[in-house]
Formats: sequence, C-alpha cells, structure tokens
Amino acid sequence: MKRSYFNKAKADVDHQTDSAPFFIEKGVLSAGWSFKDTPEMRVEAIEKIQTFSDYRKFFDETSNKLGWNKKWNNQSVHYLFDNLQAGDFVWIKNKGMYWVTQVPQDPKSMFKFDMSEQFMAADAVAHIGPLEWIEVGGEDTVPGSVTTAKGRLQAAMQRIDNGDESIDFDDDVYTTTSLIAKSAIDKHNNISLIKSEIPKTQIFNLMGSVGLEDLVAFWLYSKYGYVVIPSTNKISTELYEFVMVDARGRTGKKIYLQTKNGKLDLYTSDYKHLLRNGVNDEVWLVSRGGAIDGDNTLHFVKLTHETVERHNLNELISFIFSKDNEAILPPLVQVWLDKFDWK
Repeated sequence: MKRSYFNKAKADVDHQTDSAPFFIEKGVLSAGWSFKDTPEMRVEAIEKIQTFSDYRKFFDETSNKLGWNKKWNNQSVHYLFDNLQAGDFVWIKNKGMYWVTQVPQDPKSMFKFDMSEQFMAADAVAHIGPLEWIEVGGEDTVPGSVTTAKGRLQAAMQRIDNGDESIDFDDDVYTTTSLIAKSAIDKHNNISLIKSEIPKTQIFNLMGSVGLEDLVAFWLYSKYGYVVIPSTNKISTELYEFVMVDARGRTGKKIYLQTKNGKLDLYTSDYKHLLRNGVNDEVWLVSRGGAIDGDNTLHFVKLTHETVERHNLNELISFIFSKDNEAILPPLVQVWLDKFDWK
C-alpha cells in the first residue's frame, strides 16, 4: 500500500529551523539528528558514517556515551528510515503552500550524509535524495489529513492517513491521501488523470476539520435558516467553533456549533451551561470519529434544555451529494466532488 507522511520541516533542538525551502531546493528530505553538538563529535561522525548502518550505530553509541537516553524508535528519523517505504508519499508546507514527493526507493538505500555548513544549518546532514518536490497548492487543494497535520502531529515526521480508506487503483493500493498525491504528481507530469471509485464517507477525510465545521454550518442554514455571526469565529475558545442565529425571525435564540473531524470524544455535559433559561438555545455537536457521551454509535446531536436529539452523519453525506445543494457547498467540500467517482 502507498502511504502518506507529513514532515513538519521544523528541525533543530528548538524546532525553529525552517527546512522546507532547503528540502525543495536540494531535492532532499531529512528528520534532524545532525550530530553537531561539538566539533569533536562532527569529526568523529565524518570519519565513521558512510552508510545508514553506520549512522544507526553512531546514534546508539553517541546517545549512550553522552547519557542522552534517546530511544531510536521515539525519534522522527526512525519514521524516515524505518517506516517510510519505496513508493510512499511525503508532504511538507512551504510559505503557505503544500508540496509533495514520492519516494522512489527504500530510504535506507537513498541515505546520504553531508556535514557541510549548508546541510548542518538545515539540520539535515542525514537525509535521503534525490527527490522531486511538486507544488500542489493551498488549503483548498489538499486533503484535510494534510492541512491539519502540522498542528496535530507530535513528531517532526509521521504517517497521516491512518483513517483513510484503502483504494485499489492501477494494479496497486493507495490510501485516499496518497491517491491525491499521485494525482498531483501525474498532473505535473502531464499524465492523464483517471478517476477512482471511492466511498462517499471518505469525503470527511478530504474536507478536514475546517471543511467539516463549514459543512455543518451550511447544512444548518439550509435546513433551519441558521446563519453564522462572523465575529464569533474569531473568539479564542475551544468550546465551540462559532455562534449562529435564527434568520427566520427575531427569536433571540443562539445556536452553538462544535465539530471534531477525528477520533475525539465530546460530552453534552460540557455544553449545557451555554443554554440560557427561557430561551430555546441549541448546541450542535459533531464528532466524526469519536463518541458523544461515551456512545460509540452517536456522532451527531442537537442539545436543548429538554433533549439530546440524535442525528446521523448520513444526513450530511446526503446533503453533500444532492444536486440541489451544489451551489451552496463550502469550497473545502466542493473541490473534491469532481475528482472521484463516488459510490
């Protein structure tokens, strides 16, 4: 299976080194660990490291000698050389735009070690290459698994498509994110695009977290006439995405919306205090991959003073794929509809 990884391209001890422009210019990929602590260490590394096996051995010896107590399997460089496979894709972000490359061979066989000043400055002395980086585009051209990666991943480099469907295509198997990467690279190389058939549920993976909150807001507008108060989307709160009002009349009702497009649980008890006495306020909660109130079958509800009203994610899917709604779908949803044959 062709998998997708994201590299934050923020290296060095303080993670302030922006390596993305260097990766693109040099056609390389790294995940840090440059052994540049002391001049003596650099001299020793140059003398001892020729192959990946040399590098791996030097890592262990140096960690033990200096008491770092660093475990290889806990480092991002481990993902680069052990997890990444030939044919996999790696995404990075550079100056607001997303780029992707496909790794042509086993990363261990592509290992290079360069302790020149330019590679040390980019914290990239251990790297793989040559690679061809392709510019894909901005937020509205890449799947949600990519747009949310930089903020949610703990390591500098990790796999990002664990929640994707597996798709048989061209005598191989791809994740949804990887198929998007292949399409971008094929387009760059003037290879005719062939549409793949994928399940409609995969639209959630593609739209990302921002796309989901936009989608639910558009659905609420279409179904109930609720409209967003724009300024509330700028409020710094983790409790809700924004506040809506009922545009059908001066009811004074407020509608709060919280969406999670991942495996995050939500609890209605955390939101009951938002409901004011004497007013028909509502809270809408969506957790696409998580549970609501510990119920693994519950992902979409409306909370009022009286009830927790169950809804189904299929209501959102039907809304997306209805021809009547094409003109009012949010851009982060609409952009994917023509790229696949949906089943």
